[in-house]
Amino acid sequence: MIREIREASRLLSPPVLLAMLVLGFASGLPLMMLYSKLSFRLAEAGIDRSTIGFMYWITLAYSIKWMWAPVVDRVKLPLLSRLGRRRSWMLMAIIGSVVGLAIIAISDPVTQLPLTLFGAAVLAYSGATLDISVDAWRIESAPNEVQSAMAALYQWGYRFAIMFAGIGLVIADHSNWMISYLVMAATMATVGVLAVSYTHLRA
Repeated sequence: MIREIREASRLLSPPVLLAMLVLGFASGLPLMMLYSKLSFRLAEAGIDRSTIGFMYWITLAYSIKWMWAPVVDRVKLPLLSRLGRRRSWMLMAIIGSVVGLAIIAISDPVTQLPLTLFGAAVLAYSGATLDISVDAWRIESAPNEVQSAMAALYQWGYRFAIMFAGIGLVIADHSNWMISYLVMAATMATVGVLAVSYTHLRA
């Protein structure tokens, strides 16, 4: 894997490689904050298991993302289209992920459970859309011989997101879940903007 990445560095500019790593992180963070951390938060708030189980239906967005992948592939977004089709969809998905994290942060699952679940749905579908657009960008931004290296960088970024999401529990323990999710929203915004800004630099 290291050898493949070194070979890729000869054909691709460092910003492209960095963008792939950061995009992997940006794709992984929404899923981790949704799938594991949110269920933990709901359980801690005393939400019954059946409701928590219903929340997992929301994560099916990642399994059925193929259903709207053709839309992401072909439709140009108004206002953002000047960024290019791939980058505009990535930016919209990142904005949606930030909004979803923020909604979860400010909602109280005990008294505002529908709002919390709405935030989870926004986060899930935005995260899945980000996956679609990132995959398309990766395929179009590098020749076939370095696709395996690009995929490896994406996976590394994804794993970094899994580890970083664990910080959310630490923050929640020392403060509260609102601060935890707001920190993750700010991280998503910062990382996402950096990634999108680099994706226009191709080999």
